[in-house]
Amino acid sequence: MKKHDVTTREALLCAACVATLGALLFAVMRGGNETAQTKSVPPTNGGNIAATPRDQHVGHQSVAMSWDGGLRGVQAQAVAPVEDIHHAHQSSTEPFGFETPATEATASGAPTPNTNDPVTLCADLRAAIAAGRGGDISSIRARLVALGPNAVPAVSGLLRSGTESVEIESVRLLVQIGDTQGLALALGKLLTVPRESPAYGLFLAAFADNRSPVVARWLTDTLGKAQYADTRERLLDLIYAMRGPAAVAALEEAALKPADQMHAQDSIDSIATRHDPSETDELAALLGSEHQGIREAAALGLAEVGSDAACQVLAARADTDPACANALAAVSTSYAQETLLAMVTDRTRTETVRTAAIQSLAGQSGGRVETILANACAQEQNLAVAAEMQAALAALATARPQPVNVDSAAPMIETCD
Repeated sequence: MKKHDVTTREALLCAACVATLGALLFAVMRGGNETAQTKSVPPTNGGNIAATPRDQHVGHQSVAMSWDGGLRGVQAQAVAPVEDIHHAHQSSTEPFGFETPATEATASGAPTPNTNDPVTLCADLRAAIAAGRGGDISSIRARLVALGPNAVPAVSGLLRSGTESVEIESVRLLVQIGDTQGLALALGKLLTVPRESPAYGLFLAAFADNRSPVVARWLTDTLGKAQYADTRERLLDLIYAMRGPAAVAALEEAALKPADQMHAQDSIDSIATRHDPSETDELAALLGSEHQGIREAAALGLAEVGSDAACQVLAARADTDPACANALAAVSTSYAQETLLAMVTDRTRTETVRTAAIQSLAGQSGGRVETILANACAQEQNLAVAAEMQAALAALATARPQPVNVDSAAPMIETCD
């Protein structure tokens, strides 16, 4: 694959990211040397959220945070915003500060046995990726993650390999290791990948393994200081890709203590687009927020999750909170069908819950939904629910693909000689 040269823009942007997270690394070292290990989660593509110009006259100070995400209340030293260095005209030839030596794998091409040398393991990893040996890649990945922060210098050197598949794996490894310096380097790389690149979504998928509260709060805090549309869009993509409770907590804090109105709206909109089942409890807790926008966004976030647990949370509040009833009606995930069908046919459920579930099913597809709704409609005694079932059946019939009748097809036009 064609080598991707490191440009001045990439070098400076990465340097800015590392400098910004330097304050967080200092806070981590003071608060303890514990490394946050992350869990692997399914990949995801980045969000596609339109950007608008931010008020460039609004100032915002960054706050140093401990490893567990708690605010220390100590103002960090000011660092240049990412986008300011993004548009600077300076140069740096070694943005990552480490280049992996060209160490060869064993003669057979297999990983070097029983080695704990990260440089050797990284060389073996590059060879395994080039040969497409998936089993070896998994084995080497596990050994590098087990080495923890000691593997970060060698793994970060792969960020400049010039091979996208290797660079993506390097980001994944740095995220899974969970060391703050490694996370800073991974973020530096992610902030330089062109958004129009086919590999952009793969880089975001590698970042989705991150569960660090420090990174979550750095992203939401930096979002409040972003002055340029491209930077803001990249940060929103990263927030969308990141999964887990830490992301929800950071977004809630940003919505309650925003740098400006756009920062507040971005944070609330990001809550509304959460989509990972591991965030269900945190989103459910936000339904009790005193902030109306956060409550409504949390309900929509649960609808995006669309799991059985998320639907049950919405149903439990549907009668007292219109936002939850509307969100239940907006659930669109196919794996929620059984839960929704059970709600529709359960006559002990309230009319509000049943009609919301029917409205959700009206946008789903599949013969099973139509069959169950038709049978239930024929026996339904609640007129309002029966009317909603009839409307849903009509919508499903309209959306159903119609078979092509070959006999009635228009005759082919013969060409003239």
